[in-house]
Amino acid sequence: MKNKKTTLQNKIENLFAVIFFFILLFQAHSSKSQNLDFNFPRIASFQWNGARPEWYSKYGLVIIWKNDALAAAIKRLNPTTKVLWTQDWNAGGPYIGNLPSQWLMYDSKGNMIYYNKKRNQPFANPTDFSLTVNGKRYNEALPQKLSEMTNFNIYDGISTDGVWLFPYGITDIDLDRNGINDFDEHGADWIANQFKQGFSKIIKTLRELIGNNLIFLNLGYSSGSVGQGYANGRLYEYWPIGPDWDNWFADYRRWNQNSYNNDPISIVFGRASNEKDYSNSAKNHFIFVRYTIGSALLGNGYVAIDGYPEHYWNNYYDEFDVSLGKATSSPQSLLCDSNGKNCVWVRFFKNGAVVVNTKSTAVTITDDELKVLDGYNGPYYRFKGGQQPDFNNGKVFDSVELFGGYSNSLKKNLGDAIILLKEQKTVVSDIIVDNAFSATSPGSHEAFFEGNWLDGIYPTDAKDPDKDNPSWTTGPSWNGDYATGYFRYRYARKGDGSDRARFIPTIGVTGNYEIFEWHGWAGKNLGDFKMADNVPCTIQYAGGKKVLAIDQSKNFGQWNSLGIFQFSKGKANEIVLSNYADGVVVADAFKFVYRGLNSKSDNVAPNPPTGLKVNK
Repeated sequence: MKNKKTTLQNKIENLFAVIFFFILLFQAHSSKSQNLDFNFPRIASFQWNGARPEWYSKYGLVIIWKNDALAAAIKRLNPTTKVLWTQDWNAGGPYIGNLPSQWLMYDSKGNMIYYNKKRNQPFANPTDFSLTVNGKRYNEALPQKLSEMTNFNIYDGISTDGVWLFPYGITDIDLDRNGINDFDEHGADWIANQFKQGFSKIIKTLRELIGNNLIFLNLGYSSGSVGQGYANGRLYEYWPIGPDWDNWFADYRRWNQNSYNNDPISIVFGRASNEKDYSNSAKNHFIFVRYTIGSALLGNGYVAIDGYPEHYWNNYYDEFDVSLGKATSSPQSLLCDSNGKNCVWVRFFKNGAVVVNTKSTAVTITDDELKVLDGYNGPYYRFKGGQQPDFNNGKVFDSVELFGGYSNSLKKNLGDAIILLKEQKTVVSDIIVDNAFSATSPGSHEAFFEGNWLDGIYPTDAKDPDKDNPSWTTGPSWNGDYATGYFRYRYARKGDGSDRARFIPTIGVTGNYEIFEWHGWAGKNLGDFKMADNVPCTIQYAGGKKVLAIDQSKNFGQWNSLGIFQFSKGKANEIVLSNYADGVVVADAFKFVYRGLNSKSDNVAPNPPTGLKVNK
């Protein structure tokens, strides 16, 4: 009997051991599936090249056109930045400009279908009805070509630009090439299924070829499961255009949960304007910015804020520099409508929380309402920010009114969000005032020019950031359409000082700021012009005025420190350059880095930085 009891005990103990093992396994899987091991916010740039590698290296995820030299430069500056390259698969990806006729799509009359007629780009056929070239259809040749041409010692993965899961805007298509319009013969659903099956085949094959490297998809407005399980994430372009917020959020969460290798890199890609807006109004639409960042924080993806036109440059906000740490809860909803939609959402993090209003009306949320939620660890504070000092005011959080309603400027429904912190902190992202509005920080105005300044245009054949004119820019990489907003720099010939450039930062937080100046050279090549070594630079700060001379004949393509100065809140502080110099003067960019309230001001400049002279 004793032996039987011992045997029974052993069986029970073994049973509990097995149960305990599965509990641990479930917990590990559950923890992994929630993807809580990221530091938030996760910020990204999806942009058509042209920016300095120093700019890209600020981001955790960067997607650019293929440029090995640029990618390598970004990696040298920040090895942790994930860099992917992208091309438009709808237009043929690496075959753009050289797509065989067998890989194209045609209508029922045999006419070639264009993906972008303005750019003379025919539509590549991703389906199994594509004819073969050297024994391969387009959906078989494309992944092979992509994997062969990617140096994974530089790039972390491959991205798409256009991947349409339906031939939008096309009314006559003949995939099976029998002379009958497929819309009439098979219907729209059949056509969509051919596209989805074709692109799924491409993505699956690419995954097999590149192993654990990253795959990122731009699926436009489409939602659904194409690519899930094989790709790491997708772009939500023009967010929040497309389905309503709740449908978008469901798709976003599915991608978070079904990303390959549990490494979600979906990007909530907000744009505050859908019109041609060559001004600061779109980038300064801070309610939209908060709404976009807050919505992204409810999942585990990245966030990016676009300018206009699409992907020409991306903006940088105070919220990007807030350190929320790892998520400690899943998103939780409050105040939903009776159908369970249009809610206020809350998520908690190690260092704070985010509250997002997705309702069509404004709501007031109190700290007491947050206290009842799982993961609350308050009290919380608003961070003290430089771009929205009235909203992000540094005060203890008791309540907030979050916008909700229709935005006339955006022509869409708009919500709002707030980021809260466990400790009182000042978060002022670097303020850059550039000659162009595209490279000027939100909240500030680009430089003002008086006199005869010439536009410095970026060379169209630029390929290598280590060899090109290193003027400051955040994009784009070419001239032509819309170029007036993106001149890399401006320059003036030596003169009597009547040509002046004024750089006026908008200061939201009074304090000490270190000033940096950036210049390249005038012209395409160094030596095209004699650069001045005594550029007059007048700094107006809270304590008075100081005049320096900047040597622009050297120290190209770097942030040159001019010292630390106390700046008061507002727009009373400025830097003025003039052409009263011995050569060509470049007016490119100034950066203002917050150093707190107690940093020792360098107003006397006892040790002038290299390349600077003190006028007596």
